[in-house]
Amino acid sequence: MGTKNKFSPTGLNMNRTNKYPLFIWLTLGGMLAYASIAMAADDPFGGGLGRPQPDLQDPNGQSLTELPFGQVPVNTSKPMTVTLKNVGKKPLELTGGKSIRIKDSDPAFSSQSECPADELAPAQICQITVTFTPTSAGKINGFLQIYHGDPDKTTLGILNKPQKEIPLSGEGVSSSTPPSTSTELPNLGQVLAFDVSGNAVTTTTAKFEGGLSVNGGTPAQTVEMTLTDSVKLTGVITPDSTHNAQTADIIVVGLYVPPEKLGVDNCDPANGDYYMMQTVPDNYCNADKSYCKSSPRSKPEISQDYSQIWVKLWDGNLQKLEALYKGASLAEPIQLTTDGVSKGFGPLYEGQFDAKGHLCINFGYRLSDGMLVFNGKTIDVMIK
Repeated sequence: MGTKNKFSPTGLNMNRTNKYPLFIWLTLGGMLAYASIAMAADDPFGGGLGRPQPDLQDPNGQSLTELPFGQVPVNTSKPMTVTLKNVGKKPLELTGGKSIRIKDSDPAFSSQSECPADELAPAQICQITVTFTPTSAGKINGFLQIYHGDPDKTTLGILNKPQKEIPLSGEGVSSSTPPSTSTELPNLGQVLAFDVSGNAVTTTTAKFEGGLSVNGGTPAQTVEMTLTDSVKLTGVITPDSTHNAQTADIIVVGLYVPPEKLGVDNCDPANGDYYMMQTVPDNYCNADKSYCKSSPRSKPEISQDYSQIWVKLWDGNLQKLEALYKGASLAEPIQLTTDGVSKGFGPLYEGQFDAKGHLCINFGYRLSDGMLVFNGKTIDVMIK
């Protein structure tokens, strides 16, 4: 009995006793070679180890899944900078800059790269600035694409595909109707910012507006009220321009000082306790069972109102500060008002307070690196 036919990495076994004609093996070998080439064209990394791998990141090194520009007046430009990093094991071929490409149906998006012309070494980073310049009103979408090698190259008719791609979005607005923001809320003055270690950050372009309205009145920064009054706490955050490409947690903290400790400085932490606000967790019930929030599997859904806000004691440790909203895009002003409900936000608080005393309220946002940005002038509420 002859030796079995086999297809090995070193070539075909050409033993005289092969039972199949040579042309069949050559045809089979050609088909396998074509399949390998086709796979390489579709995935030039071949799925193997030690390959280049592009990643698009925000300034804090977090991977981006999108780049939203928000509303931008027509015929004006808004740039946003992202980081390209090769997180793979082999160099990423950039082909004279051709490997970085914008794909859109409208030439409103453009890019400028500071990346090397030839290749990006493993762990190396470079900056790409994407600019949104709408020439007409309306929403515009596109993609930022990163290729390994020439994007116009074909192998056996198969076009090279991008190895990294994130969606771009923006909206051109008429100069006669500027991007929506608050005009009735008080400006809360100088903005404060701290890094994760509690060190002050001296400069920021962020802006905070906010106030408390009583019984449907005009929001104010300083308020006197009674326990029978109905209130609505609202705010608008215009993020620092260098944070536009990031997402953040929305933080709300109130210092409560009881009546017996009221004095000259009612925002002195030594006289009260801090509380943080967060979304009511599933299956939560308050102490007297007068309100319970069911699991998302249960119906009906709880409406957007004050009963969804859970107030929790906070010990002042920044590492333990919990969020009211998570993953908020900083591409445009964050409307913590009724107008923000359509985007997953809403008033910071709505309803009645249940204790006399004094409240000093701060709100802001926390970046993925732990930096905290918040209003420098608190919203002060005296409850009689």
